Parts: sequence; C-alpha cells; structure tokens
Amino acid sequence: MKKSLNFLLIMGLFAGCGTIKSIGKQTSSAILLEGSKEIEQEANWEVFRSAAIPNIKTVEGLLYADPDNLKLLGLMVKGYAGVGFGIHEVEHSEEKFKDNGEKYHQLQAIASYTKSIEYGLIYLGLKGIDSKFLFQNMLNSEALFKEMDSRLGTDDEVTVFYLAQSWGSLINLQRTDVSILAQMPLVKNLMDWVCDKNPKIENGACSLFYGLYELSRPRMLGGDPAKGKKILQDYMKAYPYNMLAKVTFLEFVVMKEDDKKLYRDHKTNLDKDFGEFARQRNFGKNLNSRSAFAKHPELNLLNAIAEKKFQIIRRYDKSFYY
Repeated sequence: MKKSLNFLLIMGLFAGCGTIKSIGKQTSSAILLEGSKEIEQEANWEVFRSAAIPNIKTVEGLLYADPDNLKLLGLMVKGYAGVGFGIHEVEHSEEKFKDNGEKYHQLQAIASYTKSIEYGLIYLGLKGIDSKFLFQNMLNSEALFKEMDSRLGTDDEVTVFYLAQSWGSLINLQRTDVSILAQMPLVKNLMDWVCDKNPKIENGACSLFYGLYELSRPRMLGGDPAKGKKILQDYMKAYPYNMLAKVTFLEFVVMKEDDKKLYRDHKTNLDKDFGEFARQRNFGKNLNSRSAFAKHPELNLLNAIAEKKFQIIRRYDKSFYY
C-alpha cells in the first residue's frame, strides 16, 4: 500500500511539473505578446538596436520549447521583420551612399527577413496553408484569398502583414535576381489580403508598402511613380506625425526628382519636425510644454527609425545637392 501511495505521489509530482511548465509557457507567451507593444513606444533608436536581438533570442528560446505556439511564432515574424527594416536596412542606406562595395548590413537584412519568412511559413502551415499551395497559387489571387479566408481570421492579420513586408523587402534588396523577383506576385497577394480587410493596420503601413511598390518597380514591369508619389502624399496627410512616411517620401520621391529647392524645403521641414520629436528623449525640454509627438507614442519607434535614416541622408547629401 505504501509503495502504491509513493508511486501515485511521484506521478502526481511529475504531472504537476508538466502542468506548471504548461502554465508557464502560456503565461510567458501572454506577457511577451503584451510586452512587445512597449518596444513600439521606444523613441531612442540606439536603445532599440541594442535591445532587439536579445529580446528576439529570448522569444526564440521559448519557441524552441513550444514550437507550435502561434503567438510566439507571430512575435518572431514581426521581430525579425523589425530588425531587418529598423536596423540593418537603415545602416545599409549608409552603405549605399558610400558605394564602396560593402554589403554587410544588406546581407544581415536579408538574413533577418529570411528568418521572418521562415517563421511566417511555419505559422501558415500550422493554420493549414502550406508553402506548396502558396507557390502554386501565387498568380491565382481568387484561390489564394478563398483558402486564406477559410483558415485565417483577424488575429492572423498582423503576422501575414509582416510576412509579406519581410518578403517584399527581401526581394527589393535583390532586385537583379530574376528568380527572386518572380516571387513578387505572391507577396502582393498576401499584402492585398491583409490590406483589403484592414487598410489601417500597423498605423497605415499598407500605404507605405503600396507607395514603394509603385516607386521601386521599373515602368516596363508595371511601376507607376506618379501613383506611388500620390499614395505617399496621401499617407503623410493622414498620418502627419509619422515621420517614416516623410523620410520615405524624401528618399524615394524628392531625391529621385533631383529638385534642389524641393529637397531643401522638405529637409527644412524635417529638421523642424525631428527637433520637436527629439524632445521625447529630453525631459528638461519636455517639462513645461509637452512635445506634439507625445500624443502619439505608438509612432515613437517608427519615428526613431526615420530619424536615424534622415541623419544618414544629411551626412551625405552635400555631394548630391550643394
């Protein structure tokens, strides 16, 4: 009898440990999901750069122990997309200005986007949409949308958005590779599925995608610079405190038009805006009158990324505009 009781007690302890572990995973996932929103309010790009990878690797460790956790997978898709766009592509912009053949940050951006895409495909696979189906129907939007509508819901939109964003950015960094460029219709369909349902997702980022989509493609491949310019202009009006829209307009419209006066005027306005945004990081200057950006903390990280890109542009603009 005593042996039986001991056996039952031991088994109960093991079962209890399993339950505690399961609860721990669920609790950690919920905390990380909520906590991930905090980084979007970070106004200091240097803090973001130093914290991003350690935070991602922490989540990745939890995912290793719970590989089918959709919440963690979604965080990985968004996290690696953020590192690729907000860190490596920013620093790659300086590589482009230097034009000395250095591609370290370009390669790191490609690696980050690749991780985001891989996790995104695992996520969709767990939802019943495998990569084979995606590639077979990359040109068949009707079949693709029907399948996605039947298997995905509103909780999946952010993950699909960042999967598409990472994939589009990966292609854009390797535009000379025709085999990679051929994947763009699938990316466009994934983004269309999200943005048709939720055009204001992630602070209106659909407009940024579609604007760049038109601006970055040659006319012979269907690009429409005038349409892309109009999309970004409308985006800036709708989200006046989103500085990423304004810096994107500077980089992909103003600088391409080679209009020195337009460039100087746009840069002057950006100097003023970023001077106001900098008060977010300086309590002394922000004490008596709050920064105009204080009412939009959800844009802090986007604005910090935009500020860093603008600083790089200003560092090299004299050779182009003076």
